[in-house]
Amino acid sequence: MSISSVMLFTFVGVTFSIVSIGWIVYDLFFSVRHRADDRLKDAFYDEMRSRSNASPLLRELSNANAGFTFNSRSLTTRFKTWLEQSGSQLTPRDFVLSSLCLAALGGGGIFYVTNSFFLAPLGMIAGLLPAACICHRRLQRTEMLTQQLPEAFSAISRALRAGQGLPTAIQMVANDFPKPLSEEFTHYYEQQHLGVANEVALRDMVRRVDVMELRIFAVALIVQQRAGGNLAELLKKLADLIRKRVKLRRRVKALTGEGRMQAVVLIAMPVLVLAALAVVAPDYSSVLWEHYEILIGCAISQCIGAFLISRIVNIDY
Repeated sequence: MSISSVMLFTFVGVTFSIVSIGWIVYDLFFSVRHRADDRLKDAFYDEMRSRSNASPLLRELSNANAGFTFNSRSLTTRFKTWLEQSGSQLTPRDFVLSSLCLAALGGGGIFYVTNSFFLAPLGMIAGLLPAACICHRRLQRTEMLTQQLPEAFSAISRALRAGQGLPTAIQMVANDFPKPLSEEFTHYYEQQHLGVANEVALRDMVRRVDVMELRIFAVALIVQQRAGGNLAELLKKLADLIRKRVKLRRRVKALTGEGRMQAVVLIAMPVLVLAALAVVAPDYSSVLWEHYEILIGCAISQCIGAFLISRIVNIDY
């Protein structure tokens, strides 16, 4: 067995040993505490409800980073919420384990091919693939929810005008609409059916979804319950407003399409050219592999350029 193979197996073995020790420590010291925290939250749910009643709604609506939730959330809770917003069934433990395994395989593979410890961290970038997939799924799910909300609000408004109650209208949306909106409204309806306060259930739904239009819907329901008003007319106007926002979003996306295509071309072209040179003229491109500092500098420059272009084409409105 060659020295590089021995070093590769050593690298992979040490990585998996560290991961195993980490999960053992987690199971011994943290998992029990998290289960205890969940039980305490269930036991003191009334206190959480009283906190929600005392919080300023409009201030939370204007502050997007507050997330329409309690401000005492830990990093672990935010991480779980991030996974929930993507619709993924992964637990934080599975996500971290898959990321570490991909990073170990990528770094070990690069080290086995190049026999260089300096290039091995480049292969460990593969550990970011689960995070990229979760971000992509979260964006897709958010976009689908935004497109489904106008029709859902219109359906609730028509049901209220027909004399049905709000729980019946919510159940109708949960049964008749496709995923992912039906999943969220089903969870919201089941929470109400089990006796959870309406405001607490709304806040939990907004925490899971994190869509501005749904925050407005939650604030409208809570204010209507406290002060009264024509909820059917309010939901009709809200549906029209969301349709206008979706139309504006599509227009902005069309106007910035050229910039996004330029970003894709500028990022993909150097990689494709390098791959073509490695196949057609390996002697010519071997200088880059011998001086890996150039490749690292190019990768950093590519990342900076992609970040700057994304800041230019992503317009907040």
